[in-house]
Amino acid sequence: MSYLKQLKWRGVWLRSLTESWLDTQNEGVSEIVMAMMAWAASEERKKISERTKAGIARRRAIGQWRGGRPKKKGGAGNEP
Repeated sequence: MSYLKQLKWRGVWLRSLTESWLDTQNEGVSEIVMAMMAWAASEERKKISERTKAGIARRRAIGQWRGGRPKKKGGAGNEP
């Protein structure tokens, strides 16, 4: 079952306080709004991935990329 269907099955809905037309209890609006939100989230994930890859390539080009995540800098509260 997709994530959006799970939310709908659990009775999750959205009602905007400032936009009266935005009420996902209405089936027609619900499908459109959820599809737009899913698309926006997907596009944002793509952008994050592209920026990460570009940053790695930039660091690799100047010899600063060793792979993996950067080590945390010292200080309290940095332990897992």
